[in-house]
Amino acid sequence: MDSLRLIGSTEAVETLLALLQDGDEPLRWQVARALGDFKSDAVVEALIKATERPFGILPAIPALARIGSDRAVERLITLMGDLIQNDAASYEAMTWLVRLGTGKAVDGLIEAWNSPVSIHRERLYFYSANTNPSS
Repeated sequence: MDSLRLIGSTEAVETLLALLQDGDEPLRWQVARALGDFKSDAVVEALIKATERPFGILPAIPALARIGSDRAVERLITLMGDLIQNDAASYEAMTWLVRLGTGKAVDGLIEAWNSPVSIHRERLYFYSANTNPSS
């Protein structure tokens, strides 16, 4: 995966995108990590689509955060808010939004903090109390 990531050509990205859809779970983790270095709309959309599959969510979250585009951050905010479908992904998305710290990410975190029916206030409090968000 690293060699394809380093090549960075259109063909390498297309190969990684195909592997993201068809590879086994350990391979998808490596592919998602490699795709986080590419800032194209096609990569963002493929990672977003991967988050719609049960086993594709967690590998795609750090990659979306590394890309950090508005579309990627919007998906992270949506994943953070979806406690019913995947609580682990919700928490993981929240932590990456904190680390990302962009205006859009912070807006999503503040909205979650202010929600009267959300557990994110407690999660954010405990996360910030136990973690240095800048690391």
